[in-house]
Amino acid sequence: MSKFKLGLIQFDIDLGKVKENIARAKALISEAKKRGADMVLLPELWAMGYDLPNIEAHAYPLGEGIFAEVGEIAAKEGLFIAGSLIAKDGDRLYNIATLHNPQGKIILTYSKTHLFPLMKEGKYFAPGESLPLVETPFGKIAFAICFDLRFPELFRSYALAGAEIILLPAEWPRERIEHFELLLRARAVENQYFVAGVNRVGISGKFTFPGCSQVVAPDGKVIARLGDGEGVVVAEIDLEEIRKVREALPTLENRRRELYQL
Repeated sequence: MSKFKLGLIQFDIDLGKVKENIARAKALISEAKKRGADMVLLPELWAMGYDLPNIEAHAYPLGEGIFAEVGEIAAKEGLFIAGSLIAKDGDRLYNIATLHNPQGKIILTYSKTHLFPLMKEGKYFAPGESLPLVETPFGKIAFAICFDLRFPELFRSYALAGAEIILLPAEWPRERIEHFELLLRARAVENQYFVAGVNRVGISGKFTFPGCSQVVAPDGKVIARLGDGEGVVVAEIDLEEIRKVREALPTLENRRRELYQL
């Protein structure tokens, strides 16, 4: 299937109030489904926000707690659901992105590999150690999370592994939002694949989050975008665009591999 519809969902995350955030997400997921979405992407830590002092209360092993609840929502709506939550594995906690399929099963997990120093994420989370992909009916999908966007090596690694769509949940503040929009386009253009980034909106502590969630095509064009308010937008993804762009400008084929590691 070369075409599918991806829904971007951005909303104001109520810090630490999981039930309220899940209820809001459910309503917006249903709205995306009504608009024809086959898959939806939610922001980083969408169910609890950066409630790091109470992090243990929000952490569950994969398949349990909130992860099971998201699986139930995916099965009820018949959608793929992606987003970032907090996972517990033994005595370690991870900022982890998951992709549930329409049967409610987790088919892809990715732990944030670059932990954001300004939020002291390294104090709370263990970093991820792998860059997995999954083959879906809608192409090969991979994750990055927020601060990861600043590391082009990660995105080039995905391109060389055959990724076609990168999903990026984020909590990106207003004072650096130009970087978010610029880097989403740069990562798409330099790797000639689709990049979808979802940012939250609202105010949390001293930070204001302006949304600006968007899907960028392999040629760098923004094909769907939200402003600074809560909402849903649905983009049609056509994987045939990747082939066309790479044939017209074969950048990846002209890499001087002997000069650098990637």
